[in-house]
Amino acid sequence: MNAEIKQYKKELKEWYKKIKNSKSCEYCGSNKKKQFHHLNPDEKTESVAQMIHKGYSKEDIENEMNKCIILCNTCHCKIHKKERKIKNQSHH
Repeated sequence: MNAEIKQYKKELKEWYKKIKNSKSCEYCGSNKKKQFHHLNPDEKTESVAQMIHKGYSKEDIENEMNKCIILCNTCHCKIHKKERKIKNQSHH
C-alpha cells in the first residue's frame, strides 16, 4: 500500500471516530462502543466500518451514514436479535 493511501485511510479513521464520538446511542443514550445501524437493510451498500477500512470516499461514506442511526453495541445486538426472531417467525 502506498503512503498516500495509507495516509488517506488514517485520516478517514480519525474522521469516522470523531463523528461516532460526537453522538450517543439513539435508544439508550450510551456512549460506549457505538455502531452504525442501517434502518433498511435492503438499502445497505456495505457496513460503514467496512467502507472506512476499504478507503471509500467521504461522500460515499456520508451517504451510507445517512441511511443509519447510531446505536451502542448492546442495543444494536438487541435489534438484530429481534429482527432475526421476526424473520424466523415469518418463515413458519
